[in-house]
Amino acid sequence: MSVQVVAAGWGGPGGRGAEGRAVESVNMFGINGSEMIVLLVVVLVVIGPQRLPEYAQQLRDLVRALKRRADEAKESVKKDFGEDFEDVDWQKLDPRQYDPRRIVREALQEEETATRAARGGTTRAQAAGGATAATLVTPIQRYQEQASRRDATRPAPFDPDAT
Repeated sequence: MSVQVVAAGWGGPGGRGAEGRAVESVNMFGINGSEMIVLLVVVLVVIGPQRLPEYAQQLRDLVRALKRRADEAKESVKKDFGEDFEDVDWQKLDPRQYDPRRIVREALQEEETATRAARGGTTRAQAAGGATAATLVTPIQRYQEQASRRDATRPAPFDPDAT
């Protein structure tokens, strides 16, 4: 089985998405769709029509047993966690929704806001008259400001336990 993954849009003809981006093909067990069809035909020939219903029944029983065990495990976890399990927002824990750049950006903004609030001051963006993302101070500007306040005659602080 093959699944096509496109960053945005659908996997159109020619292996391109709606915006013309290349489509990445994800193969299950390293087997694409045509190879899977060939394998199914070979299995049908090897097993034969007499034994096929028996093997299909065994496969059905195996899938049912696996589903039953998964349901039992789910019920066990629900019972162990109690009411807390029902309150969990599973969508928040989905790793596919995380954008590392956004997470870092928000963490840096929260840190700056918390630091300014603890000092009793306002952020530079608020002091300039607007709190837009375009007026936020960059880390390089913050470093340059701190470096200009540093006393160049004294050595930098050194912690021997940190190295």
